[in-house]
Amino acid sequence: MIYSEFGFAWYNRSGLDRIAFSNLKSLRFDDIYADELLVTSYEYNSKTPRFYSKYFKNLDPGRYDVMLWTAVSASASAPIYFDPKTNTNQFQIEEQLIDGGLICNNPSLYAFQLAKHLRGH
Repeated sequence: MIYSEFGFAWYNRSGLDRIAFSNLKSLRFDDIYADELLVTSYEYNSKTPRFYSKYFKNLDPGRYDVMLWTAVSASASAPIYFDPKTNTNQFQIEEQLIDGGLICNNPSLYAFQLAKHLRGH
């Protein structure tokens, strides 16, 4: 087991980060071909959700303009299994991001609401 400031994690997150980075490298949300992509996460310190997408990146770039691999790695950071993903946002605030499943186990409802908002119906 790996012990950290958050308790302990069963697995070392460096492997998770390495896989996410090696597959997504320098891609950002604007680089994807789809109209939209929603990646969910939860910021532990401020206790607020993070919905990473093209829409939210344009709405609040200081908080949501992250590398795609960072958002995916944060979304996969299930407590107990991995330590939180540490990300310093553009306001120079260090965020501790954990699995988005804690706030929305099935993000399809949020994706549906976002699509409905973006399409105007």
